[in-house]
Amino acid sequence: RTLVYGWRSFAPGLGGSLWSCLDAMLVLVTGVFAVWVLPLFEGLDVVTLQTLTVLRALRLIRLVRVVARVEAFHEVWLLLRGLAESMRVLFWTIVVIFFITYMFAIFGAVLISVELRREYDALPVGASADDRAELETVVEVTGSVTAVMYTLLQVLTLDSWTSVARPIMRHVSWSWVYFYLYICIAVFVLMNLVTAIIVENALKNSQKDAEDLLAEKDRERDEAFTRFHNLFKLIDGDGNGELSKGELEEAFEDPEVEVQLRLLNINREDCKEVFDLIDTGDGVLSLQEFFDGIRRMEGMAQARDLFRVLKTTEQVARLLKCGCDSCDLRVER
Repeated sequence: RTLVYGWRSFAPGLGGSLWSCLDAMLVLVTGVFAVWVLPLFEGLDVVTLQTLTVLRALRLIRLVRVVARVEAFHEVWLLLRGLAESMRVLFWTIVVIFFITYMFAIFGAVLISVELRREYDALPVGASADDRAELETVVEVTGSVTAVMYTLLQVLTLDSWTSVARPIMRHVSWSWVYFYLYICIAVFVLMNLVTAIIVENALKNSQKDAEDLLAEKDRERDEAFTRFHNLFKLIDGDGNGELSKGELEEAFEDPEVEVQLRLLNINREDCKEVFDLIDTGDGVLSLQEFFDGIRRMEGMAQARDLFRVLKTTEQVARLLKCGCDSCDLRVER
């Protein structure tokens, strides 16, 4: 790639992009440096070399470009883009959950852990092994702020949280209020709120996609109009801003113009027919008439055009019927 495009293709601001620069650095560090240079030095840890080599898997991120450009992976691109654009929401969600869990862990360590420790210390010598083992377990999972935070994470994921909450409730009867409040705030309210925010972002992205699609169509239409305008000036021999049937026929004498007309499915044999189809009845074509007419003849007919033809046919049939009725009345008279 360096031989074909040169080193500037890897330099941001000099013809290259930041991603190309990062990709080149990744190849140099994990490929050239880790495979060819570092093994020359003795005493280096083999695990470190293997770790650097594994980092080459980061180049698979380039597949995102393929997913973004291939229509078959459109849904996958929507998921990846939604995930990327939700990173900020997910980051602040993690921060909020951490602080909520930390505050509840402080209350748990002060109110619940102290009472459990007091009950464990007051446990009689003749207590059953099951009671002692249960108290040891609940004291272990609530023995410090860190331990309570880890226990609350289990409650947050609803992963067999009752196996922790029920033993604690048997020794601290009011602890159900503690777990109830945490589940309501962290699980039901916060998680559903985060889901709603992500869905709202997805809806905004869908609306943005529709606006981008409309903008792309407008851009394509402007480009097509520019091409038609240049072609129109080449065909318009007298430069009066209108095309006559003779000027359209004479345009085929220019090989360059003929090629462009043939690309629009206008041949020398049927140019008169095309002119009559586009013409609105004044015998000449303006730039807008030429542009609209050619655009409508390209591709498949739109439902609006078919409906217009149907209504025109109905109006003609109605006029013919009225004319026939008038003729019959005159004949009868």
